[in-house]
Amino acid sequence: MLLVLENLYLILPSYLQKGEPIVFSCQFGQVVTKSVEITNPSKYQLTYLAKIEGSKAYSIDEETEFQIDSKKTHEIKIKYISNMNMN
Repeated sequence: MLLVLENLYLILPSYLQKGEPIVFSCQFGQVVTKSVEITNPSKYQLTYLAKIEGSKAYSIDEETEFQIDSKKTHEIKIKYISNMNMN
């Protein structure tokens, strides 16, 4: 049990959000687009599949499956449409 706790103590901080939260503030009916930058710190090329779960007010305008080369970054644009009827 002690080994499990030690492992959690070492691993869980890596799941914390790094940086400021992304805030989509706008007037009713406006469309706001924000960028999210994903970095590949490994020495291998990685393939990502971006997926938004929850409200239909958020969407990704570009391809959701992409590859990031070693030590490179990729930018994803997330669109928010302010509308009370979207769930």
